[in-house]
Amino acid sequence: MRKSLFLLSFLTLSYGVYSQTNTFPVDGNVGIGTLTPTEKLEVNGVIKSKSGIFEAANTQAAANSTDYRDWGKYSLALTAGRVLNTDTNGFQNRKLQFFDYSATSGGLPSGSGFTINGADGKNKLSFFNFDNGGDTRFILKSTEDKYIVQMGDYDVGRSDNNTGSDISFIQMFNPNSRIAIGTYLMYKPEHEFIVRGSGWFEQEIITDSKIGIGMQASAIPVGYKLAVAGKIISEEVKVELQSTWPDYVFKDNYDLPTLRQVENHIQEKGHLINVPSAEEIEKNGVYLGEMNARLLEKIEELTLYTIAQEKKIALQQIQIKELKEVKTKNIELEKRVEEIERLLKK
Repeated sequence: MRKSLFLLSFLTLSYGVYSQTNTFPVDGNVGIGTLTPTEKLEVNGVIKSKSGIFEAANTQAAANSTDYRDWGKYSLALTAGRVLNTDTNGFQNRKLQFFDYSATSGGLPSGSGFTINGADGKNKLSFFNFDNGGDTRFILKSTEDKYIVQMGDYDVGRSDNNTGSDISFIQMFNPNSRIAIGTYLMYKPEHEFIVRGSGWFEQEIITDSKIGIGMQASAIPVGYKLAVAGKIISEEVKVELQSTWPDYVFKDNYDLPTLRQVENHIQEKGHLINVPSAEEIEKNGVYLGEMNARLLEKIEELTLYTIAQEKKIALQQIQIKELKEVKTKNIELEKRVEEIERLLKK
């Protein structure tokens, strides 16, 4: 009997000592390692478990929510880290949060979300996926709460998607963003997009700036869009001039230089009228479209000279023929005169 009473007293004392930091009320919050739990179960220490299941706080309340903040509050399934701030509805933002969203009658879709928050309580890394044709988003923000990158998809059913199909996208909002493929980020710090290797583009490349091949775009002179430091080979090149094409040469009011004027200009300047000199070409290069226009101008002038000469030659041929006819007649007359003189001498 004494042994039984001693054992009972020992167990009671041991339980009292062991449970000084624990509380197991019949109704209310349970605390392990704390006497003042603030949630249904609060453990002040490490929890070891082989598996765990976490569900949304209140799926029914989430489904009935009309405010997206309440929707998030009741969809919270897992959270970790210290409290960063508390919303007006009592929701506590922590470092890490996982949401299991329920669809609402107000149009908010079902889905899931994962966020890592900064010290300001705002999302720095977020992943959201919504069901029934909803969007998928991955968002990374800076400590200043500015977008670094956003990627995901736009469902064809969105009102702001007018492409007629689902869209996958990557957005980098910072104008000083960099993408480096096959090399490190600062390999060419003056460029925003760097590829160390080959690239393949099946459709258009559109830019409102400059393109430099074999040279820095910053070295391209003002007024030019494309520069190539090297040779170009092409099956066809089309140049569309904004200036006048030289068909004006064939107008009646065109002042065609005389060949004498052309000769004098060549003797004085060493090149054709309205054609740049060798020194000018060496200094300024050749404007392909403008030079072709000037060469065509010379060809058209040469055509007019040729036509004029053809007319002159044709006229000369007529005159020569007439002279030959006159000469023939003169010869016949001379023969007649000689015959008359011969007869008179008899």
